[in-house]
Amino acid sequence: NFGYEWYTAERCVRTAYKAYVFPAGIPQEIEADIGLHIGLRGINITLLEEPLSECLGVEEEDPEHPYWENRPFPGERIRYNDAYRWADPWRQGRLGFGRFAGRFNIEFREAQFRGVPLPITWISEYFTLDGELIRW
Repeated sequence: NFGYEWYTAERCVRTAYKAYVFPAGIPQEIEADIGLHIGLRGINITLLEEPLSECLGVEEEDPEHPYWENRPFPGERIRYNDAYRWADPWRQGRLGFGRFAGRFNIEFREAQFRGVPLPITWISEYFTLDGELIRW
């Protein structure tokens, strides 16, 4: 049917990973490759932990601060892929995030409860409908 290849973008970033972790709720930053794939049926967001030196194609990493030795989450390999679909058959649903809301808004709210990483939540939030009819 329809894939997620209408528009594709990727970016290497240093970003917060989770909202509240470690002492005093200070968010820890990771280095990652974030991908956004938009199609006729929805969007797909990927998050892959990767040092900026590898992501950007730089041959040498900073010798004083090697990323893999000083990772903020040493026991966790960060690889996320989250898909959000538009409503079938192309209905928007009611405004808000209730049970009669559109499919995208419902899936967005479920992802928040599942604890999806912040970069994925931030990107998907741009595509949710709210009281002003559309955010982006």
